[in-house]
Amino acid sequence: MIKIHTSRPAKFSNNRLLIWFPYCLLALAVASIGATLRITDIDWQNLMFGKVQHIRLAGDYHHIDRLEIERLLSPFIGQHLSQSDLHALEYSLRAMPWIRKVVIQRVWSDTLVIHLQEREPVAYWGKNALLDANGELFVPSLVGDDKLPVFEASPGREKQLLVFYRLLQDSLSSVGLQLSALTETSNRAYIVKLKNAPFLHLGRRFMQARLNRFITAYQGGFDQYIEKAACIDLRYPNGFAVRWRNQAGEPSC
Repeated sequence: MIKIHTSRPAKFSNNRLLIWFPYCLLALAVASIGATLRITDIDWQNLMFGKVQHIRLAGDYHHIDRLEIERLLSPFIGQHLSQSDLHALEYSLRAMPWIRKVVIQRVWSDTLVIHLQEREPVAYWGKNALLDANGELFVPSLVGDDKLPVFEASPGREKQLLVFYRLLQDSLSSVGLQLSALTETSNRAYIVKLKNAPFLHLGRRFMQARLNRFITAYQGGFDQYIEKAACIDLRYPNGFAVRWRNQAGEPSC
């Protein structure tokens, strides 16, 4: 028997080269364009986008000063903006007290869309600052919201106080009570002021158990006397002590 060995036709190899040839040309073209842009230092942003003619503000906000933002943005109208300009603009906007987050989007070919996220105030921190829902402090020029509670604590305790406040709110709101002030003393003891009601001294340990004991008593009939109380000391193992208001109705603690 005679075995015949055949080699692969040359035509097949030539076809493979023809298939890959356009891809090679495309890769060379892309590399050439990239090298040209780097050598000539062409600003790709300015090639793709024209001068800024329109600026749109997006987002739901109530306290952000729109006039101040318009004053800040007006110099950018009619300008070509590089990436560094956009970073500078974002930094300037974030420096405004009520703005927590900024996202700037370029929309072809002459429009900027600026997405603003406003801080959500939760409480006053002392007399001048506010604490937002993320546990961050900020100092706006004007607030005027008397519904916010007042927090007092050492610097750096913002997030811890916010977590504890939310736990308190869940418990107190279940019986119709509202917190108006929360103080953390230097030794980490907590004092709660109820709206139109007394101070609650929770101490520094077993706070949830002590609060639950007060709520049980409140639901069991103590609610009739709550407005006559000035201070309620919950730092007892099996009950609490009450200091009543004086004859003029003022707190005496």
